[in-house]
Amino acid sequence: MKHLKKILCAMTAIVMALSFAACGEEESSEQDPVDIYLAAAEKTEALGDLDMTMDMTSTMDIEGESMDITYAIDAKIKDYNTDTMQLQMAMDMGLFGTEIPMNVYYNEGHYYIDAMGQKMSYSMDLQEMMTQMENQMGMGSYPEESIQSIEVSEDNKTLTLVIDGAVMSDFINQMMATSLNTTTDTADFTIGDIDCVITLNDDGYIETQTMDFTMNMNLDVEGSSTSFSMSIHADSTYNNIGQEVTIEFPDFSEYTDMGSFSDL
Repeated sequence: MKHLKKILCAMTAIVMALSFAACGEEESSEQDPVDIYLAAAEKTEALGDLDMTMDMTSTMDIEGESMDITYAIDAKIKDYNTDTMQLQMAMDMGLFGTEIPMNVYYNEGHYYIDAMGQKMSYSMDLQEMMTQMENQMGMGSYPEESIQSIEVSEDNKTLTLVIDGAVMSDFINQMMATSLNTTTDTADFTIGDIDCVITLNDDGYIETQTMDFTMNMNLDVEGSSTSFSMSIHADSTYNNIGQEVTIEFPDFSEYTDMGSFSDL
């Protein structure tokens, strides 16, 4: 379990990235389902502030051991997709029968973590990483070529998609390359096809999203290799859509500077 901390951080980043990647007038039932999805994703991505909750359950098999991991996440983002973007995220992780609370913040180029009695600060250009994600993913939506199948309900408010895991694997590998120490670390992710159900509200914004998928990872950190596989179920909800988000930061002077996030 030598690299468990880095694995758990990577897993959290991946699920959050896939959740945000999913992110008018009601269209007629004759409209193409892909067009309905892309319009909703673009409209949701254009929101300046986001308030999202997510519950995730997963089973990880690593080094011959199996463990269940749960996450309950409450995230608020202000000025999304701008140079002044801010993040406040409360997270409860369940591991080995123990609940581990964490608070995560992002402000002015620094990523702050308050967990297990430690307060740490890392330099991290989160906006640059998210901009790269946006460019790769096509304005915050799954790229059209990754959609293997899509069905829409009669009222155009429920979308059922299957997303090509190979396309998403390429995206995740590119994204994680920016957060690893590339001089010493390598990681290779393989994601299975993603089963996804998205619901829209009356105004055409994405309101909820459910994802089920499997993932395999080979991680080489400072010459030591670790492999694991896992199955993941995640439920995300966008709250107070279109409303301004207020973020409250703690006293960051209490956080110890740990250098670059890539050294985690």
